[in-house]
Amino acid sequence: MALKIPNFFRRLAEIEVEQTLDFLASNRNQHDAEAAVLSKSAATDSDLAEFAGDTKAHLDELLLLAEQSAVQALYRVVELNSVKIAEWRWGAETVKTKQLFRADRLESELSLQLQLDVKKLPGFSAVDELRLLNNAIKHEGVVSDKLAKYAGWTAGSPFANLDSFVRRVAPDVPKYLEALAASIIPSQGKPSGV
Repeated sequence: MALKIPNFFRRLAEIEVEQTLDFLASNRNQHDAEAAVLSKSAATDSDLAEFAGDTKAHLDELLLLAEQSAVQALYRVVELNSVKIAEWRWGAETVKTKQLFRADRLESELSLQLQLDVKKLPGFSAVDELRLLNNAIKHEGVVSDKLAKYAGWTAGSPFANLDSFVRRVAPDVPKYLEALAASIIPSQGKPSGV
């Protein structure tokens, strides 16, 4: 039995999300194992305590980088699949010309062309929060004012608990992409001229 197009996008997103979660878990496990070794070494040899502390701080920085990368990877799942869905509807040239790879432009086009309010799609809120966090990581280095509109974030604060955030929003990514595809891809396949 063949998957319908929206279900296909959901399944692709589920695979990509799972890979992102595996990446995050692998980095967390490696961090924790190395930190335990350092802690044990520092406890048994006082000469190593300062070295172990510096190394632990470096390990923490690497884990934060892995968590930020997981946020960016997870949003990339949304971004790339949203573009594929838009291209299915309007074609690659229209997507490029109208810059429908930008979330605000796609949202506007969907409202104008299909009278679709993407804010009402399942998972939109989590995906929007993910988008804002992704942008804050890439462009600001701290929690942005826009991201701080979501509960749990304080503008200007350093990023924290990204592992928990990724795990919280990850299930909403496939749901959102499936709903987006179901809302904008014609059921009979690609429209003529695309």
